[in-house]
Amino acid sequence: MAEHQVDSVGPFLKTMQRRKAATEPPGKAERADGPAVLILVKLAERGATPVTELLAETKLSFADFARDLQTLTDLGFITVSQVGGEEIAELTPSGRVLAESSLPGSS
Repeated sequence: MAEHQVDSVGPFLKTMQRRKAATEPPGKAERADGPAVLILVKLAERGATPVTELLAETKLSFADFARDLQTLTDLGFITVSQVGGEEIAELTPSGRVLAESSLPGSS
């Protein structure tokens, strides 16, 4: 498999860390990118998915899910479009590269 470079991974992680730091009390050390990466991995596994199903599958709080979904959209890793009255989330090419690099067994 070819090596891929995703120039926006660094900004993605920095943005997630800033958002997490702004909302978390001091001393609560969690991986800031965890929930957002979970969204990417679920989309890589399932393909285009209704946002409501993605929320249920990730088991994130609505607030965390909405924040991370918006961040991923803003950074160009996913798109969300209206299809038949339903919002559908889908990976962009750069989102797919990032998701695949986050899958178990990838290095």
